[in-house]
Amino acid sequence: MATIKLYPDATDGSPSAGDWVASSGLRHDAIDGDDTVRISEGTNSTTITFTVDNFDDSSVDTITSVQHSIHAYTSGRPPNTTSIKVEMLDGDDSDTSLYEDTHIVTTNGGSSAEYTGTSRATWDGSDAWTQTKLSALKMKFTLVNNDVDGDGNPFPGNITWAYFTVTYTEIAAAVIPKSLTINGVATINGQLTIK
Repeated sequence: MATIKLYPDATDGSPSAGDWVASSGLRHDAIDGDDTVRISEGTNSTTITFTVDNFDDSSVDTITSVQHSIHAYTSGRPPNTTSIKVEMLDGDDSDTSLYEDTHIVTTNGGSSAEYTGTSRATWDGSDAWTQTKLSALKMKFTLVNNDVDGDGNPFPGNITWAYFTVTYTEIAAAVIPKSLTINGVATINGQLTIK
């Protein structure tokens, strides 16, 4: 099995300037692999959607699964917690939500911790993933609750990394024999005839 990570490559649509603000640079750049920058949101129900890297690999035989991961934390002190919903969207079908997982995010001492979604073996519950479906895949975040612990002190949720991990099997390499014995006539791919 081989894996590849698909990172957000652009925001989708036109989110408000104050929604899921990047601590530095563009929002999608803030969550593509560097825990020192982040996107943050403190208002419940606020969403943002990202397109992700295209998946185009000629060595793919079968796509086994797709799974999201985020590195996240909440501001404040323990026991402050927030909840963040992560959705897989089908960009080929009006951004229909394929799957979602909600993570209870803690302060983690002010550092990011990894939160991983359920591994999904099919794109719709029954049909295998295809390269076309992966190329249209989008990632959506929603701040569900900025005060999960209910202490009356809401704090923002922060995401520093986000990606989909695609697990797949590669096409088996052709085996070329070291020696070949032909007894009669052999035609290879309709092109080469050996007598």
